Amino acid sequence: MRNKHPKINSDFRLIFLIYIISSILSLFLLKYFQYPINSDGISYLSIAQHYANGNFNDAINGYWGPLLSWILSPFLIFKLTPVDTLLVGEIISVIIGFFTLIGVKSLSYKFEMTDGMRTIILFAMIPVILFFWLRAISPDLLILCFFVYYLNIMFSPNYSDTIKNGIFAGILGAMAFLSKSYALPFFIFHFILFNLLHYWKYDNKIEKKKVLKNLSLGLMVFFLISGLWVGVISDKYGKITMGTSGEYNQELMGPGSLGHPVFFKGLIKPPNTNAISAWEDPFYIKMDSWDPLKSKEGLNNQLKLIWKNAHDTFDIIVSFSYLSLIIILGYVLLLLRSSKKEILKGNELYPILTIAIYTAGYILIWVEDRYLWLIYVLLFLMGGFLVSRIFKNNFFNKKDVRYVVIVLFIWSFLVIPATNFAHIIQNDVDTEGVYDLSQDLKMQYNVRGNIASNDKWQKSLYVSFYLSSKYYGQVKSNSSDGELIKELKSNNINYYLVWGDSKSNSELLSNYKEITGGKIKDLKVYLIKEDK
Repeated sequence: MRNKHPKINSDFRLIFLIYIISSILSLFLLKYFQYPINSDGISYLSIAQHYANGNFNDAINGYWGPLLSWILSPFLIFKLTPVDTLLVGEIISVIIGFFTLIGVKSLSYKFEMTDGMRTIILFAMIPVILFFWLRAISPDLLILCFFVYYLNIMFSPNYSDTIKNGIFAGILGAMAFLSKSYALPFFIFHFILFNLLHYWKYDNKIEKKKVLKNLSLGLMVFFLISGLWVGVISDKYGKITMGTSGEYNQELMGPGSLGHPVFFKGLIKPPNTNAISAWEDPFYIKMDSWDPLKSKEGLNNQLKLIWKNAHDTFDIIVSFSYLSLIIILGYVLLLLRSSKKEILKGNELYPILTIAIYTAGYILIWVEDRYLWLIYVLLFLMGGFLVSRIFKNNFFNKKDVRYVVIVLFIWSFLVIPATNFAHIIQNDVDTEGVYDLSQDLKMQYNVRGNIASNDKWQKSLYVSFYLSSKYYGQVKSNSSDGELIKELKSNNINYYLVWGDSKSNSELLSNYKEITGGKIKDLKVYLIKEDK
């Protein structure tokens, strides 16, 4: 793997300048097409607001990693509108994306490729990073950023040269864990294994001792930093936990699960007086626990999950690029043709091994494409290495042939950001027009306080967020007349949103005022109790 950084700074300055200009333009366009909003992002913003207000007990949360909220919180000290907080979130994402791009540049030098190919890949990464931060306010870009820098250390052929490498690897692993709890098991397994690989490649005892010292210092730093947070959340929940998201998601995928309880369990009170919804801390949303090793049903369910998630992971990796499988196969073939000594150098082994370890944990429970953005980056760089390698073949001496190969290669990795960019700008069904709707409800009908709905959990949450109100969720779909009214009153609901043309709901609520007079299509708003 290469370790020298050739002087092509002018190209990189241009790349970073284009990224900043593109990001500013994207933010400007979002002002007119409404900022991307998602339920997870609302939780991160709400927790950040707790930190900004000094409500630390409410802010401590085992489900959502704290680092993104910590970064957001200083900007939320001032009284901002919900739209302004979304803008802050997007600006922070732009900055994270900028450092991610720098990290990808550094990591690219661990893959042997021509300077021209490296520059082309980094130019192509601009719309990719834009797509990542435009997708939603989430820690997925943040954890990608930390792991790109972490892999830059672990892929280095000179890893054992200084103890700083072990220390910085531990710090980056801990920062990734504070972004998302999945980083903890991945880092521990990956860091120990890669230190062993570096250890095995040396015959010199001095170099072996350096590797062991890096391993010890890296783990010590990692556990020191991450252990502080584990202690804080364990104290809050009354049990030892590295995070509650894994437990929740595991229960969510249990045998007989009907999905997220917020969609069918009825109204759920937010976990604290300052929370926007119950989704701010899903730990308090109770579900049935299960253990795949304690029953045949549980084991069968786990095997089905692994099969489904493995299939989904395969589909996601293929969707990253039509050439993904060819790239992976190319690396496997190179490994098979290499000697043990060449394999331990890591040129082909390190990225393949990282992909296998990173995907393995998600296959056990649940996987989404945004969880695997690190795999996207690795595949892109691996592809650049393979393309540069085949260009050494005489068949590719002609410039026209090379241009075709490069265009096809880059195009295959840009299909996703290209096809999804317009969708993000236009928004999906749940976000389309939701801000304008919330402003109508606020300015014309003075809707505020505690809100519930009959349907459209996410859209109702977004409306509540823009109204700076609390959302208690959806009522049970099979509620009788008395049960519906009792549920609304017992939760002190002020306004009940009825989506769709539902005559039955109109009859159930005939004793309550519908405040819009039918002026909003597919929505009726019933006043249950005045907000004082």
